[in-house]
Amino acid sequence: MTDRFRLAEIHINAINLAETIDPQKGDSVEATIQNNLDAISEQGRRLGRPVLAHLNHPNFRGSLGVENLANMKGERFFEVYNGHRSVDNEGATAKHSTEALWDLALTRRLRDGAGDGEILFGLATDDAHDHYEVDAVSVPGRGWIMVRSKSLEADAIVEAMKRGDFYASSGVTLEDIVVTDDAMTVTIETDPEVTYTTEFIGVMRGDDPETMAPRVLSTTRENPAVHRFSGDELYVRARVLSDRPHPRPYAEGEFEQAWVQPVRVQERP
Repeated sequence: MTDRFRLAEIHINAINLAETIDPQKGDSVEATIQNNLDAISEQGRRLGRPVLAHLNHPNFRGSLGVENLANMKGERFFEVYNGHRSVDNEGATAKHSTEALWDLALTRRLRDGAGDGEILFGLATDDAHDHYEVDAVSVPGRGWIMVRSKSLEADAIVEAMKRGDFYASSGVTLEDIVVTDDAMTVTIETDPEVTYTTEFIGVMRGDDPETMAPRVLSTTRENPAVHRFSGDELYVRARVLSDRPHPRPYAEGEFEQAWVQPVRVQERP
């Protein structure tokens, strides 16, 4: 679904639709996003089937900002990584990288109740337009998601994604992700020739609301990688970095990595 408001490009993918939905338009960037998300959700309710929408490449032409991600209602998926070379994942020309947008929007949603106050999930996609070249602006195999689903049926995959039972990757494969009340554990499918570093990222409840910012809470090269919750975290997510160069890089010097979905941490007395 390709929509826009003035100069802002608003692109949304809808999964498991049964009928075409035309761009819905709106009188602002936020309204345009929400009108499209609402139309997708309405089809799912009307037809009794699970559907899912995700917001594409927020930094493409500097179109979207923190508030646009924070204020989404009804659907809560966006691309933290997009393999098209013009989308500026790293924030070279935008105010924030897509990962910084993710953390700032998560803080607004979970701390302040923005949008529907729920977790925002991150996807990786290749955004492939060029299917027959190895090195082009957008080719297959730059980014994808791995879903833990009971079956390969579309309904089951969408339901698993809505639970957050998936991770995003540009090359790193994970064997398992386990979250309990006490810890997040990430098990990596390793290659003996590759070094893996897992960073657990989050925001602390006790930080000054005016200066509250995401930080790397812990780092490890152990496998499994474990972060034990203190109960002071607002949320925790994980990023697994490798030192293996991406075979079809989005940008020069890119290495393969994976992104584990954030979880809200239960506050302890």
